[in-house]
Amino acid sequence: VDRHRAPMRRIEAFVRGLFGFLADSSGDLAYMALLAAEHQRRARQRPAAVAAAVAPFVDLLAAELRAAHDAGLVRDGPPARDAATVFQLVLSQLHPLVLGHSLDDPAETAAYLWRFVRAAITPAKEVTS
Repeated sequence: VDRHRAPMRRIEAFVRGLFGFLADSSGDLAYMALLAAEHQRRARQRPAAVAAAVAPFVDLLAAELRAAHDAGLVRDGPPARDAATVFQLVLSQLHPLVLGHSLDDPAETAAYLWRFVRAAITPAKEVTS
């Protein structure tokens, strides 16, 4: 995230960044699978503890969303809730890849996910009823 200055590039780096670990794992996929499985297990058993553990990441994304909003690049919305939603969406796509439950290409999944998130957070040009 810090390698980028433009607000939307910073958000994109956050969304796509974790998928880069899959491409650069160099044999660490077993360890990543263990972390993903443990995260899912702990989230079921102690959701408040997991929420507290990932809060710094969600808070970082919320700050990036706030900055992009202030620049007129992101729609009005609660940045903390949007950040939590985006973070969970990223994990929902990342975990199946890491755990071997999906054969999808990580780079394509990351690109699709970024397009999806960008469409969700970008202000609507027109509101039609």
